[in-house]
Amino acid sequence: MGMEDLVLGGAEGGQEPGKETSAESAERAREQKAKAASQAKRDQQNERRKKSQDDILAQIIVQFLKNPRYSGFFLLIARALSKNIPSDFLLAILALIHKDSAQILQDKNIPRKNPPKSHTSSFPPELSSPLSEWTILLYSVSTAEPHRVLETILDESWELDVNIVQLCSLVVREFFFFKKFETEFSHIQQFSENFLKTLSTDLENQIQNQQILETPEDDF
Repeated sequence: MGMEDLVLGGAEGGQEPGKETSAESAERAREQKAKAASQAKRDQQNERRKKSQDDILAQIIVQFLKNPRYSGFFLLIARALSKNIPSDFLLAILALIHKDSAQILQDKNIPRKNPPKSHTSSFPPELSSPLSEWTILLYSVSTAEPHRVLETILDESWELDVNIVQLCSLVVREFFFFKKFETEFSHIQQFSENFLKTLSTDLENQIQNQQILETPEDDF
């Protein structure tokens, strides 16, 4: 076999330099474009969903503000919103006394997670049961967004935010009013503080455990 045969054979069995790379590059470009379009679509859907949730939340807040009985809620809700409180967590707080808020969360089918500790035993059984369901709802919503909820219920000093404690306390007091149950407001505040303190600890542990799981092991 002569040199000419080798050259021709090599050219016939191979491909022009750069041709395969160009094809792969074009395919990658198509894939990236498709991924970008898919991500843009998801972003638009999430934005529409968030806007819908914000609109619903705004309507609920307006309902409270239109009722003079709930005028005391205004400042506390405004302060909670200024901390970028997750809408589901605010709805969960209000759900104890507001059926629409409870229904919205029920329709979302949020996975149910029970708090490791109950704080409702100091109240009569007819009150303990709905209060227990309320704390389960708060716990379930919180564990779905641990970082944002933790930032909501703690202040800059990493202590319980007094506004959130007060908001929960006012909601519980209103619930007791509906049920014609009287107790010292200090007892209600203590109940709210105990629950939120336990919740904050559980969320901190959840976040730390997630960080441990997400941290790759060192290569040896």
